[in-house]
Amino acid sequence: MKRALVLTALAGLAVVALTWAAIATTRGWPATVPRHLLYYVAAGLAWAAAVVVVPRLTASRAQLFCIVAVAVALRVPAWLAPPAHSDDVYRYLWDGQVQRSGVNPYRLAPDAPELQRLRGDSWSRINNRNLPTIYPPLAQLAFAASPSLPAWKLVVALADLAVALLLWITLSDRRRIIIWLWSPLVVLELALNAHVDALGIALLVAALVAWERGRRALAGGLVAAAAAVKLLPIVALAGMRSRRAVLAAIAVAVVVALPYAAAGPRMAGSLGEYGRRWRTNDGAFALLYAGAERIVAHTRFAGRYEMAESPRLARFISGRDRDQLFPDELANFLARAAAGVLFLVAVGWAFARRAAPSRMAEIAIGAFVLFTPALHPWYVLWLLPLTAAGGSWAWLVLAALAPLGYRPLDSWLTRQIWQDPWWTRALEHGLTLLALTVDRWPTSGIIVKFGESPPRRS
Repeated sequence: MKRALVLTALAGLAVVALTWAAIATTRGWPATVPRHLLYYVAAGLAWAAAVVVVPRLTASRAQLFCIVAVAVALRVPAWLAPPAHSDDVYRYLWDGQVQRSGVNPYRLAPDAPELQRLRGDSWSRINNRNLPTIYPPLAQLAFAASPSLPAWKLVVALADLAVALLLWITLSDRRRIIIWLWSPLVVLELALNAHVDALGIALLVAALVAWERGRRALAGGLVAAAAAVKLLPIVALAGMRSRRAVLAAIAVAVVVALPYAAAGPRMAGSLGEYGRRWRTNDGAFALLYAGAERIVAHTRFAGRYEMAESPRLARFISGRDRDQLFPDELANFLARAAAGVLFLVAVGWAFARRAAPSRMAEIAIGAFVLFTPALHPWYVLWLLPLTAAGGSWAWLVLAALAPLGYRPLDSWLTRQIWQDPWWTRALEHGLTLLALTVDRWPTSGIIVKFGESPPRRS
């Protein structure tokens, strides 16, 4: 027992030391970006090793206390440091400020002249200032309730804690909680960068726990609430197959949308731009796009094509107010359509197999991160509670390597050029796909009950 405690403590210290080093090196950017990523990925690999080793040791209360102590130690310097990798938090604070001034955030983009009176020192740090907000209603309500960065970090910290507590009361082997508590990705993307995903993840996990305890209406309402933070969790509702859950989800969706309903169709925000254009750290999508480019090159759309006879179609594909269509726009549209079809096939397959809600969520979110044109590292966080509760171990590989998506940060900070190297995507996506193949995901390891440890293979 003493040996198990010592080994757990040593594993925790390794993760803490490397994670603290990663946080410390954010202060010297852009010069320290390569060193920062080295520490960040090394911390992830140390965490993945701990996930394998710690649950195999002799269990004790002292070991669980050590796990919690390490989790707190990991987060303290991240809570105290300013956001580093992403400026999303400044958009959150702006949306909250706009609401507190009495303006619907879906009506106006940050650079609108009507909002000039609200501009402050952090206005220049807001991303995509020419676009209206992309965040759903419940996220907006949370923004409105957070008047400062410390207040918002507190909201995220509470959501982080909620995920940990829900896993603690649910997992058959509580030591698997280190998949969430010790993850450097969780620490840097939530405690440091304060992404709103923490709130959605907490609500999704709460929904899955409620479902396992027979609370159908509560589970459906919580899924809708999670989707009102980030849209993707709504697919878990398909795994519930419950009229009570669906009706509760509809009721919650209506209630949280009502404060913003006056914006009408504008509540879609900049989702159209995100769906059509944003691309970063892509894996399978890069192959789909390359194939689409070759197809388009052998059609009449190989050059600029006039679509005066079908102007609505041209605008739908390009997202621009013109009748011309360019080859890259069509290739991009075809590749995204193909990625969307593959995603729907994965969800349809899970539905046909009558997958449990937790399994449905894992398959849908897993398919999304595999096929999305824009894989930000914090998207991977949604998979970690599902992994802790019995999902595929292969997602640990993706969580450890996801920080490679930040490799272009130094060139972005100095020259405003974001170019993903081929080798970072090959490592991140290639090794993840290899791990998924070895694990025979998604055809094996069906999650029947959220929280059960997966059986060991002989």
